[in-house]
Amino acid sequence: MTRVATAANEPTLLELARLSTAHQLEQVCRKYATVQRHDADVRPKDDAERRYVSRRDTADGMVRIEVVLCSEEAGRVLAACSASAETRVDGLVEAFNLTDRVNPITRNTTFGSGSYPSNPVSPFNTVTAVGDPRSIQFGVRLTF
Repeated sequence: MTRVATAANEPTLLELARLSTAHQLEQVCRKYATVQRHDADVRPKDDAERRYVSRRDTADGMVRIEVVLCSEEAGRVLAACSASAETRVDGLVEAFNLTDRVNPITRNTTFGSGSYPSNPVSPFNTVTAVGDPRSIQFGVRLTF
Protein backbone atom coordinates (compact mmCIF):
# COMPACT_ATOMS: atom_id res chain seq x y z
CA MET A 1 0.00 0.00 0.00
CA THR A 2 2.91 2.35 0.67
CA ARG A 3 3.97 2.06 -3.00
CA VAL A 4 0.83 3.85 -4.22
CA ALA A 5 -0.33 5.86 -1.21
CA THR A 6 -0.30 9.64 -1.44
CA ALA A 7 -1.82 12.32 0.77
CA ALA A 8 -4.72 12.62 -1.70
CA ASN A 9 -5.66 8.94 -1.83
CA GLU A 10 -4.70 7.87 1.70
CA PRO A 11 -8.28 8.04 3.15
CA THR A 12 -9.61 5.92 0.28
CA LEU A 13 -6.85 3.31 0.65
CA LEU A 14 -7.35 3.14 4.42
CA GLU A 15 -11.07 2.51 3.90
CA LEU A 16 -10.23 -0.25 1.39
CA ALA A 17 -7.77 -1.77 3.88
CA ARG A 18 -10.45 -1.81 6.54
CA LEU A 19 -13.02 -3.55 4.28
CA SER A 20 -10.89 -6.06 2.36
CA THR A 21 -8.47 -8.90 2.90
CA ALA A 22 -4.73 -8.45 2.47
CA HIS A 23 -4.83 -10.30 -0.84
CA GLN A 24 -7.65 -8.11 -2.18
CA LEU A 25 -5.85 -4.96 -1.05
CA GLU A 26 -2.64 -6.13 -2.74
CA GLN A 27 -4.51 -6.68 -6.02
CA VAL A 28 -6.10 -3.22 -5.83
CA CYS A 29 -2.75 -1.58 -5.12
CA ARG A 30 -1.03 -3.40 -8.00
CA LYS A 31 -3.74 -2.38 -10.43
CA TYR A 32 -3.69 1.18 -9.14
CA ALA A 33 0.09 1.31 -9.64
CA THR A 34 -0.36 -0.03 -13.18
CA VAL A 35 -2.87 2.72 -13.94
CA GLN A 36 -0.55 5.36 -12.50
CA ARG A 37 2.35 4.11 -14.64
CA HIS A 38 0.12 3.99 -17.68
CA ASP A 39 -1.06 7.55 -17.19
CA ALA A 40 2.46 8.84 -16.53
CA ASP A 41 4.56 6.99 -19.09
CA VAL A 42 2.50 6.01 -22.07
CA ARG A 43 0.79 8.26 -24.57
CA PRO A 44 -2.43 6.99 -26.21
CA LYS A 45 -0.59 6.86 -29.54
CA ASP A 46 1.88 4.41 -28.01
CA ASP A 47 -0.96 2.05 -27.06
CA ALA A 48 -1.74 1.41 -30.72
CA GLU A 49 1.93 0.65 -31.40
CA ARG A 50 2.16 -1.82 -28.50
CA ARG A 51 -0.96 -3.79 -29.45
CA TYR A 52 -0.51 -6.82 -31.65
CA VAL A 53 -1.92 -10.19 -32.62
CA SER A 54 0.26 -13.09 -33.70
CA ARG A 55 -0.65 -16.53 -34.95
CA ARG A 56 1.52 -19.63 -34.89
CA ASP A 57 0.63 -23.10 -36.14
CA THR A 58 1.74 -25.85 -33.80
CA ALA A 59 3.07 -29.26 -34.80
CA ASP A 60 -0.11 -31.05 -33.73
CA GLY A 61 -2.36 -28.99 -36.05
CA MET A 62 -3.58 -26.54 -33.41
CA VAL A 63 -3.11 -22.77 -33.61
CA ARG A 64 -1.55 -20.59 -30.92
CA ILE A 65 -2.79 -16.99 -30.88
CA GLU A 66 -1.05 -14.31 -28.82
CA VAL A 67 -2.78 -10.96 -28.30
CA VAL A 68 -1.54 -7.85 -26.49
CA LEU A 69 -4.35 -5.41 -25.62
CA CYS A 70 -5.36 -2.83 -23.05
CA SER A 71 -7.02 -4.34 -20.00
CA GLU A 72 -10.50 -3.11 -20.99
CA GLU A 73 -10.20 -4.59 -24.48
CA ALA A 74 -8.76 -7.80 -23.09
CA GLY A 75 -11.74 -8.15 -20.77
CA ARG A 76 -14.14 -7.87 -23.69
CA VAL A 77 -12.17 -10.37 -25.78
CA LEU A 78 -12.01 -12.88 -22.93
CA ALA A 79 -15.74 -12.51 -22.26
CA ALA A 80 -16.46 -13.15 -25.95
CA CYS A 81 -14.14 -16.17 -26.00
CA SER A 82 -15.68 -17.73 -22.90
CA ALA A 83 -19.19 -17.10 -24.23
CA SER A 84 -18.32 -18.69 -27.56
CA ALA A 85 -16.64 -21.65 -25.87
CA GLU A 86 -19.77 -22.36 -23.84
CA THR A 87 -22.26 -21.73 -26.65
CA ARG A 88 -22.77 -24.07 -29.57
CA VAL A 89 -25.12 -23.77 -32.53
CA ASP A 90 -25.88 -26.85 -34.61
CA GLY A 91 -27.77 -26.64 -37.90
CA LEU A 92 -29.81 -29.46 -39.38
CA VAL A 93 -31.34 -29.91 -42.84
CA GLU A 94 -33.27 -33.02 -43.84
CA ALA A 95 -34.87 -33.57 -47.23
CA PHE A 96 -37.32 -36.33 -48.12
CA ASN A 97 -38.26 -37.14 -51.72
CA LEU A 98 -36.10 -34.24 -52.90
CA THR A 99 -36.77 -34.89 -56.60
CA ASP A 100 -40.54 -34.96 -55.92
CA ARG A 101 -40.92 -38.27 -57.73
CA VAL A 102 -44.17 -40.23 -57.41
CA ASN A 103 -43.48 -43.16 -55.12
CA PRO A 104 -46.19 -45.82 -55.47
CA ILE A 105 -46.93 -47.55 -52.19
CA THR A 106 -49.77 -49.88 -53.17
CA ARG A 107 -51.26 -51.04 -56.45
CA ASN A 108 -54.50 -52.76 -57.35
CA THR A 109 -53.55 -56.41 -57.50
CA THR A 110 -57.00 -57.81 -58.24
CA PHE A 111 -56.79 -59.31 -61.72
CA GLY A 112 -60.49 -59.82 -62.22
CA SER A 113 -62.74 -62.71 -63.18
CA GLY A 114 -61.77 -65.30 -65.68
CA SER A 115 -58.53 -66.95 -66.51
CA TYR A 116 -55.22 -65.16 -66.67
CA PRO A 117 -54.23 -63.31 -68.96
CA SER A 118 -57.35 -63.15 -71.09
CA ASN A 119 -59.80 -61.05 -69.04
CA PRO A 120 -58.18 -58.46 -66.66
CA VAL A 121 -60.26 -55.71 -65.06
CA SER A 122 -59.47 -52.17 -66.16
CA PRO A 123 -57.99 -50.88 -62.84
CA PHE A 124 -55.59 -53.83 -62.54
CA ASN A 125 -52.04 -52.72 -61.60
CA THR A 126 -53.03 -49.09 -61.14
CA VAL A 127 -51.55 -47.11 -58.26
CA THR A 128 -53.92 -46.80 -55.30
CA ALA A 129 -51.64 -44.95 -52.86
CA VAL A 130 -48.46 -42.87 -53.20
CA GLY A 131 -45.80 -41.70 -50.76
CA ASP A 132 -45.46 -38.20 -49.38
CA PRO A 133 -44.48 -35.35 -51.70
CA ARG A 134 -41.19 -33.49 -51.35
CA SER A 135 -40.60 -32.16 -47.82
CA ILE A 136 -37.64 -30.32 -46.35
CA GLN A 137 -37.03 -29.71 -42.65
CA PHE A 138 -34.70 -27.12 -41.19
CA GLY A 139 -33.63 -27.14 -37.55
CA VAL A 140 -31.31 -25.24 -35.25
CA ARG A 141 -30.08 -26.37 -31.83
CA LEU A 142 -28.58 -23.78 -29.48
CA THR A 143 -26.62 -25.21 -26.57
CA PHE A 144 -25.50 -22.86 -23.82
